[in-house]
Amino acid sequence: MATIVARRVRLPRSTLRYLSSRNFTCSAPVLKKRRPTSSLDTDDLFGSVSTKEGDLFHSSFDLQDTPKSSKAASSFQEPKPRRSKVKPQYEQFDEHYAFLMDRLGPKPVAVHPQVRNRAIKRLLHHSRGPEHLERIMEVLAKWRNDGRTVDEQTAVEIIDRFVAWQPTLLLRLLAERPKYGVTLPNIAEARRILRRLVFYRPPEIAGTPDIEAKKKANAEALKNSVTFAALLPAHGFPKAATEDEVCCALLAQACARNLVFAEALERKKAESGTADAKPTSASIPPAKRAPLGTASTRGLLAISSSLATLLSQSSKAQPLSDPETRPDSESELDAEALAPLKRMSGVTQTPSDERSWISVSLRDVVRALRDVRASNPSLGSAKTNLEVLDKAFGDLNAGKASLV
Repeated sequence: MATIVARRVRLPRSTLRYLSSRNFTCSAPVLKKRRPTSSLDTDDLFGSVSTKEGDLFHSSFDLQDTPKSSKAASSFQEPKPRRSKVKPQYEQFDEHYAFLMDRLGPKPVAVHPQVRNRAIKRLLHHSRGPEHLERIMEVLAKWRNDGRTVDEQTAVEIIDRFVAWQPTLLLRLLAERPKYGVTLPNIAEARRILRRLVFYRPPEIAGTPDIEAKKKANAEALKNSVTFAALLPAHGFPKAATEDEVCCALLAQACARNLVFAEALERKKAESGTADAKPTSASIPPAKRAPLGTASTRGLLAISSSLATLLSQSSKAQPLSDPETRPDSESELDAEALAPLKRMSGVTQTPSDERSWISVSLRDVVRALRDVRASNPSLGSAKTNLEVLDKAFGDLNAGKASLV
């Protein structure tokens, strides 16, 4: 008997899975309603583009893509160079100088007058010539008035710049220590400054034919050297003329150079009436005998006597040259001990450098004493000092002949 009750139709499982997973919103009719103007056929992956047989892409693609690529290539530009915002050192020095001057003193102009302790180092870093030294001294004076101190490292950097650019101005800075607050850090710096003062001549004097100007510059160099040597006890160091070998040798060399240069210039003036190039201690021919009345001769005799005493005492305690301990070649020497210590500006001399300073000083002093002794045979002190110093010079330069 047939039933009228509807039965559930049983479909295969694969058909049910397809119907449940199909997304009707992405069907072709729905897409046509969303994009009615589109000519893209859902069954055709490449649209209505007809390709030729054997041609993978149609020529229309090439015609459309070519201007796009050329436009992209033409639109590329090289990056613009980056502008440097670093100002010149002179402008930075002026700005930092104005910054410090507005914040130092009893009545600072700036609203917030706080200044760091390293501000002096920054000012020194931007300095680029002798024209900045006077302004640095103005800042140091105000710095001192505010009760601030200058540490040892800053003092060394200040000395480096003054020694390199204008060492004569350093005398005023060190002589007026209560005003500027700069103290010599150690005896090595004092020796370096003294040697610079002995050999320093203004740049305009080196090439001038004026003999009187050269004589005046030589006398000024001797005066500056003696003045600086007198400042050492005030800074807590031994007396240069009687207690320190290197300083005493440099002072004696200053007297000898001034004496020999003055005689050579006078002889040139008498012979030709013109001055030649600046003479050196190694190339100066014998000149006329030095009289005892000049200040250079009297200073040479006094300081050479002290130098002979110091060298004789040091040779008794520790010989200047011991053949048994002397290295056979330069390769046996310690390279680090002989290399000067480099700093931001300038170098620190080594003991071997100071030894060479003494050797060159003794050479100049012995030659000057030989002229003084020849002009005054009855002067016994010159003969005694000459013998002692010549022996010391021979000890410092073992293997070389004596000068006398």
